[in-house]
Amino acid sequence: MQKLPTRSQAPAPVLRNDGPFKAAVVLWLLLMAMLRPLVVPDEGRYADVSRWMLVAHDWLIPRLNGLPFFHKPPMLYWIDASLFSVFGPSVQTARIAPVLAAGLCCLGMFWFLRRRFGSALARLSTVILATSALFFGGAQYVNHDMLVGSGITLGIFFFADGVLTGERRSYILAYLACGLAFMSKGMIGLALPGLVLLPWFLACGRWRQLPQVLNPVGIVVFLLVVLPWFIMVQQSFPGFFHYFFVEQQVQRYVTADFNNKQPVWFYVAGMIVSLLPWLFLVPCKSLWQRWVSLFGKELAALLVWWPVAIIGFFSLPESKLIGYVIPACAPLAILLAGALQKVEIGPLRRLSGPLFLLVMAVALLVACIKHAGGITDAESQYLVLVMSVMVVGALLLTLLVAKQRIHWLPGTALAAALWCVTFTLTIGSADHKNNSPDVAVLRQHLTPDTELVFYHHYYYDLPFLLNWPKAVAVVEDWPKVTTDSWGMELKDGSRFDAVAARKLWDNAKLAQALHASQRLVILAPLSTTVPGLEHLQPAFSGRNFNAFVINNGGR
Repeated sequence: MQKLPTRSQAPAPVLRNDGPFKAAVVLWLLLMAMLRPLVVPDEGRYADVSRWMLVAHDWLIPRLNGLPFFHKPPMLYWIDASLFSVFGPSVQTARIAPVLAAGLCCLGMFWFLRRRFGSALARLSTVILATSALFFGGAQYVNHDMLVGSGITLGIFFFADGVLTGERRSYILAYLACGLAFMSKGMIGLALPGLVLLPWFLACGRWRQLPQVLNPVGIVVFLLVVLPWFIMVQQSFPGFFHYFFVEQQVQRYVTADFNNKQPVWFYVAGMIVSLLPWLFLVPCKSLWQRWVSLFGKELAALLVWWPVAIIGFFSLPESKLIGYVIPACAPLAILLAGALQKVEIGPLRRLSGPLFLLVMAVALLVACIKHAGGITDAESQYLVLVMSVMVVGALLLTLLVAKQRIHWLPGTALAAALWCVTFTLTIGSADHKNNSPDVAVLRQHLTPDTELVFYHHYYYDLPFLLNWPKAVAVVEDWPKVTTDSWGMELKDGSRFDAVAARKLWDNAKLAQALHASQRLVILAPLSTTVPGLEHLQPAFSGRNFNAFVINNGGR
């Protein structure tokens, strides 16, 4: 392969003060993260696991409702728990961690491109990345995907920089990034950078650099980041290694026993949708030649192979969630930016961004009107208002671009940004699985001596939103819980802590509690009858549950 010039050999690009641009990108990612309730189950689950570190005064063992929760390593929980200790538990504070991870990912990509090609390409790539629906959504979603995706992305950039420049510092930073990715979601934090880099490394004929890549300082840094927590948890719970590495890492990948089954083309379709409307601008001819001319053959090969490897890896198992392929977002953004360098755009394609926004805004407006019966009048009016504003904005943007008052490139960026805003506001209002509207009423029925009980369902967001200081009693037929579900998450935790498992009740335990001298607040799904409460009217009915209040055993 043609060798890419090292930084010292390449012509020095023209640089500018990019501080305000970087700050604007991070603020953009943070802005929309503050405007919607927690999504159930993921955001409620992970935010509350972070809160439990403060409740239990235990920063070693992640806990869900007081039970050990070893599905993922603790990086997300450590960050959020630290923030909660300063600012208090809140939805907005919980989202700072993914926003920071997304911001670091954008800044790392910007650094990698700017030192080689100057600010123009770095800025365009960053704008495309920050306004792609998947990356934008992941930046404000409380789970592990953005943290591990950012760590993997930064690791690949730093390793590639080390290979291309020979700088040892880059290798050390690469191992640090992979260590943090490992501590965010496990083995993929190291396996995926290897899957991307090793074939590219060998194809480039750079095997003589292998001793430099295996930087001993970097390896030590990686081990210092990863080993302490795993060793300490294994010492506390001897079955942890098998549960974490075999059951939660390997079996989730190679078996079909888990939820979220999707077809093999799921990620390809999702990524295409995520990159709209930018994809409408890409020329169909001579893409490879264009990329090689701009990036050099080696770097172009890495940028093409990188998303293929990530998407291919996650397409093999049946269980799929769209956030898994966040590590493929950055190279695709760079490839799109490269394809738009010095390209001739026809009149219709210049309008593709604003027209896309107009079509989607009208479609969502029609959908809101058509399905208005499934939402409240206030929600319906709000959504119609949002969609109407977006339609007007899309029309105005189309007019400005058509009359060349705005260049088609910033016009497309504005259309993509408005689409991200529209989608976020729509999801936030149409999501009825969260229980945020019922928190104020529920809190009125709770006292310090109340036993809060969830019957045949676990309401992930309520303990967090209530900042409930003790474990909730959860009633279920536990011997029948054998599949991937909320029940299995709690039941798995009982394998490691028999004392905390006392909060996992059956119907007999509930019957005892109903006749004991204690105050109960029982939440049951709207369509479920609770034994012993058949003739009791609920104190109130929430969006997803009936709430029964039992005072000292009397009904």
